Amino acid sequence: MRYDNMAPLEIAEQFIDSFMKKTPVEKLVPGGISNYLHGVFLSGVEKVYLQNNKEEYGNYIKEFLDRVLEEDKKLKRLEGSFWCSLNSLDFRQVGNLLCRMYEETGEKSYL
Repeated sequence: MRYDNMAPLEIAEQFIDSFMKKTPVEKLVPGGISNYLHGVFLSGVEKVYLQNNKEEYGNYIKEFLDRVLEEDKKLKRLEGSFWCSLNSLDFRQVGNLLCRMYEETGEKSYL
């Protein structure tokens, strides 16, 4: 595919659409454990979502959060793993997604 004469938003949408088609959330986080890369990618999806309001982007993020959060909305983590603990900033990247989710849904549990 050529990206000549395409706006950056269009390029981002094509990448996201392709990724989401090939990588459903259950494949992205099979064990429900998130990491920094998930947070970075989904933060980008969120930025595009805020511009285009494509419902499937918001749903993908929500489905991801539902998979990586415990019932009390705390992030699942691996016991004994520094990288998947609250001591690591990498692990907290995913937590940034909770702010918009709270603003959008009003669910206090996302706080």
